[in-house]
Amino acid sequence: MSQRDMKANNSSLTASEVQPVDHIKKQIAESEGFPIEKIDEFVVFIQNDPYITSAGLQYKMLQTYKA
Repeated sequence: MSQRDMKANNSSLTASEVQPVDHIKKQIAESEGFPIEKIDEFVVFIQNDPYITSAGLQYKMLQTYKA
């Protein structure tokens, strides 16, 4: 793996890049009909794509929405 590839895989987020995720989370939750107040403050990145998770009332009910 080249250094360029490693830099691409290890890119870090700045505060300005993280901020819009809250808006994205609300937008997706609303479009899915999911109550915004039940969204956990947890964002997971799967292959560099942001996903939001909501545990709801039980861990088994975990849902993940692609941001």
